[in-house]
Amino acid sequence: MNNRYKTIILLITTLWCGIGQCLEAVNLFKCEDFENIINIRLTPTGKERLTGCFSDQGAWMGFTIPETDKPTGGFCGPFSINSRQWFATSLLALKDSKGQLKTITSNYTPGKIAMSLQTEKGVVNEEIIFADSRTALLKITGNEEHTIALQLLSLMKT
Repeated sequence: MNNRYKTIILLITTLWCGIGQCLEAVNLFKCEDFENIINIRLTPTGKERLTGCFSDQGAWMGFTIPETDKPTGGFCGPFSINSRQWFATSLLALKDSKGQLKTITSNYTPGKIAMSLQTEKGVVNEEIIFADSRTALLKITGNEEHTIALQLLSLMKT
């Protein structure tokens, strides 16, 4: 076998092994590895400058996780990135017969924000993801049957 064929076989083998290692490297990281890498905790009053919010898919709106000492019963926002103003502290608040639900856990991972809230009978989970640049989807799930009020809050005045 001449050197030209040996070189071609060596090159193909090297490429084949390299591609295999690259494909393995793609699966090394999960979204959970980057949990809360950006601090997006803020309960807006309408006057503060935004330092970070959850936005995805090229959207011009964003949401934040409420600060621990200023709960809202849901996610904060939306915030208009274009006009740099808050439309609401929290557009939707979850309540039960004892009042506003208390946050147990909340986190940001690339692609979604999530929150768990304590009810009288268990836990309710909320998630926000962006379907596209104009649509944010809020998913609410629970571990038992709950009666929860969804209170639509008024928009902020600027």
